[in-house]
Amino acid sequence: MDADDKSTILADGVLSGVVAGLCVLAVFAVYDLLTGELLRTPSVLHAHFFEGPNAALSVDADPGRAATYTCFHFAVWIGAGCCAAYTAALRQIYPALWYAVVIGPFVILCVFLWAAGVWGVPGLGVHHFWVGALLGGLAMAAMIFWRNPVDAELLED
Repeated sequence: MDADDKSTILADGVLSGVVAGLCVLAVFAVYDLLTGELLRTPSVLHAHFFEGPNAALSVDADPGRAATYTCFHFAVWIGAGCCAAYTAALRQIYPALWYAVVIGPFVILCVFLWAAGVWGVPGLGVHHFWVGALLGGLAMAAMIFWRNPVDAELLED
C-alpha cells in the first residue's frame, strides 16, 4: 500500500463513519422528539459514559453534555468506519477475503448492539439503540460497498 491508498482508506473510513454516525443521531433525534425531550438521549449517554451509570438516572437534556457525547459518538463511528475501509482495502490486495467486506461492518454492528445490551443505560429504552445501530451499520456497509464494490467474479468462486 502506498500513501495514496492510505489516504483513500482514511477518507473512506471517515466518510462512512460520519454517515453512520449521522444515521444514529437522526434516530436519537426522532426518538427524543417523540418523547418530547430533544437532546435527552445524548445527554443521558454522556452522563452514563463519563459520570457513571447512576448519574444517568437523573439527567435532563443538556446541550453541553449532548455536544460532548456527540464528539465521542462520531469518534467511535469514524474509528469503526476506518476499520471497515481497511478491511475493504485488504480485499483488493487479497481477493479471497471478499467475505470480510461483507462480514466486517456487521461484526461492528454486533459489537455496538452487544454493548447496548450489556450497558443497558438506565433511563433510556433500548429500541432506538437497536434501530440506530442497525441503520448506522447498514449505512457504513453501503458506503464501503459504494466506494469498494465486490467483483461478481469473486462471488462465483
